[in-house]
Amino acid sequence: AVLFMIFYTSYSVLKAPIFLPFSIMAASTLFFSFTAFLFKDIGTIPHFYEYRVLVLGIAYLSFGYYFSQTNRKFMTYLLYFFGLLMFLGSTLALQGFHPRNVNVFWQLVYPFLLVLAFWGSIKLQSKVFLIMATLFTFGEILKLTSEYFSKSIGWPISLIIAGLVI
Repeated sequence: AVLFMIFYTSYSVLKAPIFLPFSIMAASTLFFSFTAFLFKDIGTIPHFYEYRVLVLGIAYLSFGYYFSQTNRKFMTYLLYFFGLLMFLGSTLALQGFHPRNVNVFWQLVYPFLLVLAFWGSIKLQSKVFLIMATLFTFGEILKLTSEYFSKSIGWPISLIIAGLVI
């Protein structure tokens, strides 16, 4: 919290752009530390880390959009990249990686999130959205193929079937 206050105050007073990434990193660390502190006595919450990363990814995407509308555009691409990495990565992890440990909700919602990321790339004219959505689409195809089809009909045919299904 002290680091965040120092970096943000330095950024506000001096208007030096170098303090902006450091204040965002300090705020992210504060978020993880504070949520861990709040829920330390509750015990283990299933997928607690993934949901925290999901929330932080949404915050990064929001800040990226905000900075794209201001004169601080230098942070937009970094925030979009890390925000999409956290958002799509955590939702991919929330699906589960074995057919018996699958969360059906996230497995049904994830393709719509990928479509939303592609739509965002068109709406915001952002290459970062397009590249990240494409990479995570490939990741989803590989995940589904390795879970459900890899032992039965082989990788090449499995990839084709999974691609057609998606």
